[in-house]
Amino acid sequence: MYSLIIAESALELVPSKMASHPAVANQAKRMGKKPQEMLLDISYHFGAMRGLQDAYRRGRPDLIHICLMNSIYTPLFLQGNLQIFIHTRDDRVIAIGKGARLPKSYQRFVNLVEQLYQQKTIVSEGNVLLASKQETFSDLTNRLKPKKVIGLSRIGDKSSFEGVAEALPEGGCMVVGGFPRGHFNSGTVKAMDTLLSVHDLPLEAHVVIARSIYEIEETSKP
Repeated sequence: MYSLIIAESALELVPSKMASHPAVANQAKRMGKKPQEMLLDISYHFGAMRGLQDAYRRGRPDLIHICLMNSIYTPLFLQGNLQIFIHTRDDRVIAIGKGARLPKSYQRFVNLVEQLYQQKTIVSEGNVLLASKQETFSDLTNRLKPKKVIGLSRIGDKSSFEGVAEALPEGGCMVVGGFPRGHFNSGTVKAMDTLLSVHDLPLEAHVVIARSIYEIEETSKP
């Protein structure tokens, strides 16, 4: 079993200090929700996010959605050989249920995650789709006890997708950033065994995930 952690993800509810901003309040009224029950989304809340600390790394649930679409429909996950976790910037960990089928529609995905923030667990036909808890990145890796934790970043040691697959043993954990810009925080890096760069270009997280999973599948073939 391999593990994938999408770390420091730009996934969070609207902060309380933004709740009264017109961009947020108007959207909440349209959706029939309270402002702080909605996911922060820069596509809708750009004006309200001005002055927000680390705004350039926040409000990107679409990024997390596409990362999941590029991982949960792979043979590695469908055959039960990959477990996936979303670690958010505010230290919430969302576990993706075994064999979970998540909405391909972005808006349905948003609604599901907003529901998760209220209920902590989403169950469908007796199976857990998503489960959420407060947990730091280091606490998560300590709980998983992977054989090796490999983070992927442009500032890591030069490698390749094939090199990552060869370096990651079965029972290992691959970590990809769930933020649009920047690098992992120092505390996250400290919980890793190594940090590798797979390409000279600044590739999108979902591309890194899809290409890495493919190479892991090829390397782990009997």
